Amino acid sequence: MELRRLLKIFFLIGSVSLSNQSCRNAKVSGPPFSPEPTQVGGPADPQVSKPGRKSLASKRELRGVWITQVDSNVFFSKTSIENTFKDLASLNFTTVYPAVWNLGLSLYPSELMSSTVGEKQVKGFGGQTRDPVAESIEMGKKYDLTVVPWFEYGLKVPQTSALARLHKDWLTQSAQGNTVRANEGVNMVWLNPLKPEVQSFFSKLLTEFVQKYNPDQIQFDDNFSVPKELLYDPFSVQLYRSETGKAPPTSEKQSDWAVWTQWRADKVTEAVGKIFLEAKKASRNKLTISVSPNPAIWAKANYLQDWPTWLSKGYCDSIVVQLYRNELSSFSNELETPSMQELKSKIAVGILTGLKARPVSLELAREQVNAVRQKGFAGYVFFFYESLFSFRPTGESEVSRRTLLQSFQSDLSKEPEGF
Repeated sequence: MELRRLLKIFFLIGSVSLSNQSCRNAKVSGPPFSPEPTQVGGPADPQVSKPGRKSLASKRELRGVWITQVDSNVFFSKTSIENTFKDLASLNFTTVYPAVWNLGLSLYPSELMSSTVGEKQVKGFGGQTRDPVAESIEMGKKYDLTVVPWFEYGLKVPQTSALARLHKDWLTQSAQGNTVRANEGVNMVWLNPLKPEVQSFFSKLLTEFVQKYNPDQIQFDDNFSVPKELLYDPFSVQLYRSETGKAPPTSEKQSDWAVWTQWRADKVTEAVGKIFLEAKKASRNKLTISVSPNPAIWAKANYLQDWPTWLSKGYCDSIVVQLYRNELSSFSNELETPSMQELKSKIAVGILTGLKARPVSLELAREQVNAVRQKGFAGYVFFFYESLFSFRPTGESEVSRRTLLQSFQSDLSKEPEGF
């Protein structure tokens, strides 16, 4: 009898304990984002940020966002990185693309950059005491967000950069002998991907990176190629002469311009293949590579970037096409082109959510997301995090934009295969 009473007491105590635990769990699973205005990288409910949250998702849709250090403070402290990743997890994103290279410098400590230009990383991140890439990877694991390091700007570097000043022989030029091209008020130059020295530099850069951070995926953008007016430097011209017996045309009006364009695009493809396959080899073929170019026809004609061929040859594995359009009609029409439809299982779509001088309505972004979904693409990536809630058009508040974003990302999702 006494034993039965003791068992009953233990049973009651256990029931109370379980009831209290259920109440704590119910309290944690409250609103998925703060209803109050927050700074970029604002607070998020810890429950939605638990590792493994994407394992509960039945939907496969890439929901990404690019993060850069331009017009953004995300990378300037570990606390800011953590707050940002919390925020993105609370909003049911799947993937973060943090910049790790731009303007001719690495955003992480690089021994190769130290020996090549004497600068180990971009200044402003706490010297050698911090590594924003390592911190981003750490927060990706903590909040179950896929981190895809993004080599922004690729071959494009400022004219004043140490890389351009110390390695002038790496630069390409126009038919008029110009190496410089103004880009949003900054004089930019392009490294020549046809030159063995440039190929070797990027192969070493990527090998160092994948061995240091062991990423599953990395990404390059539209600038991992060159504008159509370039590749008239002596090295490239001599190579063309040796293979064709002709001098290259200097005008698009000349009959052999298409042949010249195709030759250069093919040479860029060869160079990309060497660089990307070296990176994959360094990772023991674990690494997948994403590219974020412009639409295929425009990219090849204007930037010699024949990315459908890159895909078909296995140099890259997935594409995020930048479709920064001000109107839904032109955006939707681009989605219906053959080059997009034929490869849509390997294509996500880049959507502009605003720039500092170009605010974008989030309602337009929502409509574009709906078009991406309706036409069966792998998902979408927003450019860029800061502009999700800042740089707003008149009449839109941070709270209203958060509410709208939450409405079309209300469910959990995970990336499709290959992303």
